[in-house]
Amino acid sequence: MSEEIQAPEETGNTVAPPPPIEESSNGSEDWKSSLPEDLRENPNFSKYSSMESFAKGHLNAVSMLGKEPEIKVPDNEDEKGEFYNKLGRPDTNEGYEFKSFDVPENLQEYVSGREKSFREVSHKLGLSSTQASELHEWYMQGNSDTSREAEAAQNKSQQDGYDNLKSEWGEAYDKNIKSSQYALSEFADESFVQYLEDTGLGNHPSLVRAFHKIGLGMMGEDKLEAGNDVSSTPEQLDTEIKTVMANPDYWNESSLERPALVKKVQDLMKRKHPEQDS
Repeated sequence: MSEEIQAPEETGNTVAPPPPIEESSNGSEDWKSSLPEDLRENPNFSKYSSMESFAKGHLNAVSMLGKEPEIKVPDNEDEKGEFYNKLGRPDTNEGYEFKSFDVPENLQEYVSGREKSFREVSHKLGLSSTQASELHEWYMQGNSDTSREAEAAQNKSQQDGYDNLKSEWGEAYDKNIKSSQYALSEFADESFVQYLEDTGLGNHPSLVRAFHKIGLGMMGEDKLEAGNDVSSTPEQLDTEIKTVMANPDYWNESSLERPALVKKVQDLMKRKHPEQDS
């Protein structure tokens, strides 16, 4: 039957078509036999069982060119953990390495606790070692900068307050500080004094002024000015100056008392403005 429909082989300039390729039972090996040996053993080819499967795989690969890869975080917790680890997450929380920062002694315990929480959250979110390390450095550096700025602002505020106290109290500054310290020692127990030192409130000008008033009420001016301490505030010096200048002899150039009165006013002015003599 096949011999009847087979076209006779033509001669001359006509080329006969090639015979059809017959599939062999060992097609998985035969389809690669025409390839060079180095390509034949390449795992990219060996995984295909036939020319047809290779062609389909090639078309599939070509169809993926230019497409954005689709990456999906698995829903299963075990698979999710493996997925994060492949992206660079350490196996455990302690696998993260963070840059160390100088921390005040009274804050070390707090910072250690916060770092422990940071490790746990970073691992839970699947952050890689690099991501967690850079995020931790950014966070700690921000806290450090904020702390230094707050400390500088507090120190400036206290210094401004003390400058105001010195301007307000003048040469009586040391005497008034003593009265403040006396009142603190009389009314405050050790735990309260320690609290003032730890928080820095003990140096707050408003608190110093308040304890001075308490000490003044307890001791009185006489005790505070015991010995040779005759320090006065600028207001008190102003009162003394006005009293001297109210004396008619101060203005009478022919008065024998005038030189002494003028000298006294000059001395009082120097005490009120000691910076002008420096």
